[in-house]
Amino acid sequence: MLLVVLLSGCATLQPVPLTVPQSKWVESEPLPADPATEKISAKDGDWVVPMDEEECIQKDGKIASDAGKPCPGRGGLLVSEEKITRFKLYEMDSKALRLNYSADRRVWAAQRELYEARLKDAGEALQKAQPDWFERHGFQLGVMAGAVIGVAMAIGVVYGVVPAFKTPGP
Repeated sequence: MLLVVLLSGCATLQPVPLTVPQSKWVESEPLPADPATEKISAKDGDWVVPMDEEECIQKDGKIASDAGKPCPGRGGLLVSEEKITRFKLYEMDSKALRLNYSADRRVWAAQRELYEARLKDAGEALQKAQPDWFERHGFQLGVMAGAVIGVAMAIGVVYGVVPAFKTPGP
């Protein structure tokens, strides 16, 4: 008997957590650093300079001797390393935020489905708790209909059998 009691402790089920640990919640994760305020070591500051091809390339296609450095092969914007680093941080952070937002949307959709299912179940429970008039009085109607049909059948049987018991006259 003692062995059965001691072994029953080995046969118990381990409790399964019903919720996701808080460390895995999206809303508990810190937001990424703001690229506008993040410290970036820059060699020469944060700058953007428009560059035109015509500024340093002569009409014959050769680089002018008085052209500033660097001379682009094409026109566009020349940016500092700090500026392009910030641009890339914005790009990466926006992708991370979109991923978190899409995960949140999936969770919200699942919560909405669960909520709608619970509303439907609650509506059905209310319907069962408050039956309509016919469901409330169905038993009484059945008894009355049975009584009327029973009386009608009894009268019909009597009228059907009575002619058989009449004796024919002389």
